[in-house]
Amino acid sequence: MLAICVCGAAAYSNSFDGVFVLDDKTAIAANPTIRTLRPVATPLAPPRDTAVAGRPIANLSFAITYALAPRDARDVFAAGSGADAARLDRLQRNAWTYHAVNLGIHLAAACVLFGVVRRTLSSTAGREPVGNRADVLGLAIAAIWVVHPLTTAAVTYIVQRVEALAGLLYLVTMYCAIRARDRLTDSAQRARGTRRSETSGERGRTRWAIAAIAACALGMATKESFVTAPLMVVAWDWLMLREPWRAMVARRWPLYAGLAATWMVLAAILAASPRSASVGIGLHGVSSWTYLTTQAGVVAHYVRAAIVPWPLALDYEWPLAASVRDVLLPAALVLTLAVATLLGIIRRAPWSFAGVWFLLILTPTSSVIPIVTEVAADHRMYLPLAAVMACVVLVLYRSAKSLALHLSSVESPALHGAWRLAVAAIVVALGALTYARNAEFASEERLYAADVARRPANARARSNLASILIEQGRLAEAETLLRERAFAGRRATSAA
Repeated sequence: MLAICVCGAAAYSNSFDGVFVLDDKTAIAANPTIRTLRPVATPLAPPRDTAVAGRPIANLSFAITYALAPRDARDVFAAGSGADAARLDRLQRNAWTYHAVNLGIHLAAACVLFGVVRRTLSSTAGREPVGNRADVLGLAIAAIWVVHPLTTAAVTYIVQRVEALAGLLYLVTMYCAIRARDRLTDSAQRARGTRRSETSGERGRTRWAIAAIAACALGMATKESFVTAPLMVVAWDWLMLREPWRAMVARRWPLYAGLAATWMVLAAILAASPRSASVGIGLHGVSSWTYLTTQAGVVAHYVRAAIVPWPLALDYEWPLAASVRDVLLPAALVLTLAVATLLGIIRRAPWSFAGVWFLLILTPTSSVIPIVTEVAADHRMYLPLAAVMACVVLVLYRSAKSLALHLSSVESPALHGAWRLAVAAIVVALGALTYARNAEFASEERLYAADVARRPANARARSNLASILIEQGRLAEAETLLRERAFAGRRATSAA
């Protein structure tokens, strides 16, 4: 795990220069509920219609960060026009605290991911294709994931700690649920000469089950997309355990019931409609069908960005699909993946868990409930990315293993060394891209300019950049951007 943390810390070593942008300003800078930890009910009641609305645990984490920030800097969230060096220094020290906590959450998530992958590959079904290589493969998958540029949107964009924190709790839920049925601990202790009664072992599994339910409840209060976590635990059991379904349910039903009960936490939060301005069926003229067809192209973009993660944008302002014909090829690809995953589930094929992980986690934000402020957002790939990276690593490993079977045993170690070198090269390359991506968060101007360069038709990015230029007195440049924005708007209207 030390290697994973070193890789992640190196890739994000320049993320501390990032400033507060976009939703950071309403969810953090202008959020009065994070200014105090007493009473705790205050940070657990975030403002409505902000990025932390209906997400009390995430808001509480920002309140804790506010308390940890330097006393003389914790209220400085913007430099302002003509700011002096002292104010800039306070702004940087304040932002540093938020970035440090974000990175800590990310590194913790990577370590737990390693544990989930290692135990998945060591499970009854997962052990068959990898043998005793679960530790090495888990390390490779976690190391690649922790440095991948797609994770920058959930780490360097401060308010998207919501995604990273939910991801950490999701992984903790999975890890604890896996440990709740894990019998390896008892056997390992017996091998060391320590005797434990069956009652003691059962108590240990009960503690892991309680921890899984607690993490799941916290996750439900962190982000709405956590709704799929109980289903993911059931999917893992179905695909990774070689035992009859009835026997498995008979042993695991208290865990399943406890995890399902956490849905009541989410239901209670959603009943208050805390995010009415950004989420809703048919909201602002965006129908469920239009959103669903558009998401076919978005999901295909996510897959492409996972394999070739450049260029990326913080704000895509993704255009809505006018009909299925506009997204025919992406829709066919997504449907093929869904059908293959479904067939794998029916056959209890272990490999299908990667498809379940990818599709099920994306389903709440990529199905029929329009999120009109973010039709496409890289931070949604924070957890699904792990499935794609697992497939990449396992394909590389199986390819090296197949080649080794056709060569002499003398050359086999060299091939395994080549596989490790390939993984190391991927980690270095992705880490370099992440480092470059983090540098764009050093100022609002650089970040918005990058979005404009990569998404020229993005009127919102042009408007954001123009506002920064106006503050700096660069009126001619701002006017050019705004004229181009107006032209882009007229063109979009005529096309519709």
